[in-house]
Amino acid sequence: MNEFISIGSAPAREQGTSIGRPNYDERSRHECRVFRRMLLRLIPIPLGCSATIEVRSAPNKRGTYREVGVRYKTDDSVAIRYALQVERAAPQHWDDIARNELLWYERKAAFTRLLLRGDVKPREIPKIFQRLEPPLPEELVAMFGASAALHSSDADTVVGPTRQLNI
Repeated sequence: MNEFISIGSAPAREQGTSIGRPNYDERSRHECRVFRRMLLRLIPIPLGCSATIEVRSAPNKRGTYREVGVRYKTDDSVAIRYALQVERAAPQHWDDIARNELLWYERKAAFTRLLLRGDVKPREIPKIFQRLEPPLPEELVAMFGASAALHSSDADTVVGPTRQLNI
């Protein structure tokens, strides 16, 4: 049998978007994706473990609520231990990489709005924002060199040369 432990829609001490707020659907989807990626990066699933970290949606009176959690098989002791470890060790705050991924989603959404309004052509959107998901840190280094290292004091580092654009 499968069980699901909810970890939340964002790190516990972060102000995540609230259901019913403008752009909730898009923002909650992005926050949950980033939180999931952060959990997988910081607390990787052990080899041979049947657990998964996933985003779950549930209808609510005011919209669709999303949350990140660990799905595991109740007959897999490794998966149970992993799920409990994630519940205990889940980060309380966004790390630098996650903050940059959230910024990437905001920039991608801005480019999408410009495209839909006809203000830019598809070829004018930087390749980094033509992807479905933010690049991994090692991909950023490959694209921009070692200067693409992510630091919390420079939250727009992920956008590299595109930071000059008025989006």
